[in-house]
Amino acid sequence: MTRDILWFHGPSDDIEELRLALIAKGFQEHKDTSLEAMDATTGQIAHHSIGFIAVVGIGQCIRVFLKTRGKRMVSREVSKKGEKLVIRGDYSADEVERFLKVPPHKKYIEDDKNDAYSNPEPIATAAQFKAALLAVRDRTGIDPKDLALLRAHCRAPNQTISTFRDAKQLGYASHGDVNKAYGRFAHDVCDALHVVLPPTPSGDAHWWRTLAIGNEADHYEWIMRPELVQALQELKWA
Repeated sequence: MTRDILWFHGPSDDIEELRLALIAKGFQEHKDTSLEAMDATTGQIAHHSIGFIAVVGIGQCIRVFLKTRGKRMVSREVSKKGEKLVIRGDYSADEVERFLKVPPHKKYIEDDKNDAYSNPEPIATAAQFKAALLAVRDRTGIDPKDLALLRAHCRAPNQTISTFRDAKQLGYASHGDVNKAYGRFAHDVCDALHVVLPPTPSGDAHWWRTLAIGNEADHYEWIMRPELVQALQELKWA
């Protein structure tokens, strides 16, 4: 039986992180070939290629991994050994769309439309988030419970929470209470950033998008924006 292999190519540190994340989720590495590229100046391995058996669910794991690190698969390279998915830090939504629709990858990697809820493109730098958080603190103060929620989100695995799944653990009676608290604080941060969020299909503001990126899963997830993670860590708030 022939099995599709998803090949990944990129900086060695990124690829090793991805490899460990996929193995931790139970996905099977393709052991036959592992390609490395040396840096002629340092003599160190600079780029690395790995392969994993393509099965249902691997795309979701890859998407979460890349979103939480501000990276996306944006192109593919073809060689004698087949196709590789190239991981880069910069990308455009159109590039992502074109890539994800190329067979056989679309069999396994869910189509991410970069919609108003899931678009990971930065809305502010870490420095701008820091300034906005401090402005909110100085103007109205930050409720200790709001700060605890931010801290819990920042410290969660992959900076990912689900208000449906994690409400009680986060100290709230229901996911609706988490949504209201998070949305209220996110609205304050959005105002302090002076940014305008893109419209949503429903017409509702969905202020939480200031602080997080949406991710479709068994329970809808919020992934904290990497720039906000950096800001909270630099402020030593998380």
